[in-house]
Amino acid sequence: MRNDVTSFLPKEHEFHFWEEEQIFEHEYHVDCMDESASDKNDGSAEHPFKTINRAAQIAGPGTRIIVHPGLYRECVTPKKGGAGPKKMISYEAMPGVTVSGSVVAKNIIPAENCAHDPGIRLWTIRLDPADFPGYNPFCANNLIHMREFLELTRENQKNHLARRGVVFIDGKPLEQVERMEDLDKAAGTYFVESNGMIVHCRPLDDVDIREHLVELTAKEQNFAPDEPYLGYIRVKGFHFTHAATGHPFPQRGAVSTYRGNHWIIEDNVIEWSNCLGMDIGNEDPSFSMEGLPAEKMPGWTVVRRNEIRNCGVCGLAGYIANEILVEDNLVSGCGWLMTWHPSESGGIKFHCAVRCLIRRNIVEKLHCGNAIWLDCNNDCNRITQNLVINNEDQDPRAIHIECTRDCPNLIDNNIIWDYRRLNPPPADNWLQEADIKCWTGAVMCMGADDVWSYNNLIGKCPVGINLNAVFMRMGFGRGVRHALPVS
Repeated sequence: MRNDVTSFLPKEHEFHFWEEEQIFEHEYHVDCMDESASDKNDGSAEHPFKTINRAAQIAGPGTRIIVHPGLYRECVTPKKGGAGPKKMISYEAMPGVTVSGSVVAKNIIPAENCAHDPGIRLWTIRLDPADFPGYNPFCANNLIHMREFLELTRENQKNHLARRGVVFIDGKPLEQVERMEDLDKAAGTYFVESNGMIVHCRPLDDVDIREHLVELTAKEQNFAPDEPYLGYIRVKGFHFTHAATGHPFPQRGAVSTYRGNHWIIEDNVIEWSNCLGMDIGNEDPSFSMEGLPAEKMPGWTVVRRNEIRNCGVCGLAGYIANEILVEDNLVSGCGWLMTWHPSESGGIKFHCAVRCLIRRNIVEKLHCGNAIWLDCNNDCNRITQNLVINNEDQDPRAIHIECTRDCPNLIDNNIIWDYRRLNPPPADNWLQEADIKCWTGAVMCMGADDVWSYNNLIGKCPVGINLNAVFMRMGFGRGVRHALPVS
């Protein structure tokens, strides 16, 4: 809302709202439940397309794509962007639309010579190569790039090195184990053979899984362009699920702007992405923005009223986050892979955030990572009216700003409650307790100055506000602004 007091950024800058009423010149319909639907149709309401991706290949500026209820097992890859705030390309789902990155397992047989306990029933699934053209998440590890940040002596590497593919039975994920014999120890688990084409699993209650729906994640993403820098795209009302994403970096979420700008992503549910729910920035530090024309600069994205749930590492991420509006979202249950290093776990994680407004979000039930985290070179951002509650972490930091020098950032009117450490140390371990207090805080400023914190309600946290002067982490926030156009 314009002229809302919560939209003012530090130093009296008002957040730049760019949305305008749309003018649509074309409309396509997609209906996978219609027996007459075909990608050879014209896409009219009377003759709809079968797949969303067919409409995504031909839609131009000023086009609205209406998706009718149904289950769409595909990755939507928009080919074009819009032409401005009034002529976007809008993808709009009716209630009951699910876009899934999984396939139904077909070749399931009882496992032989696998279980040590004869009373345990194991099952073998042989993957069909036709279901995994160009990408097999059961062959790829979660973490491939940015391994220099790992602390091998501090953290168990199991989940970093686990395969990206996940097995779901009746919509519930199984837990991946490292060795075949580990299937004996717990039900609800699966093991991937080295070739990535054979999976052994032990369901809960040792049921016959041939009588249940067994799904295997097969696609890396649910909605992501093939080409970067597309702008003015709207994604509204979808249920995205079962994306086989990898550990950031690079940031490749189930829903991705792929370095695009001026997107509106609203009223969606994004859940059970293996690692990352949504990415809205430059994706990776290795992609230089030097010399990039202003119309291709990433940023100016609106993320509104989404539910981002049960993502393995992070809910929402953005590297180079310029004028991003994040409001009224629910981020819940993320971080279950428990991969603290290389420090990308959390609810909302931005790098180099400039003039961003993060307001009225709920971040709850995180397993690992900071709830709202601005990492390195942040300038003129506001974090306000958010609720951070019922989270557990190894190093609890609810709102964390770090590595930022001489740039104002405002944290105000938030409620932070019950943000606690997993497995607290014994009461007599004063050294570890001192370390916890040094590196934790409901509001944490690490190597950052000019952070304003007002009117926050903090309770049931090990430390309220922690100002940690780490000189090696003092960035230069203004130093990134030369690369970002000013609205």
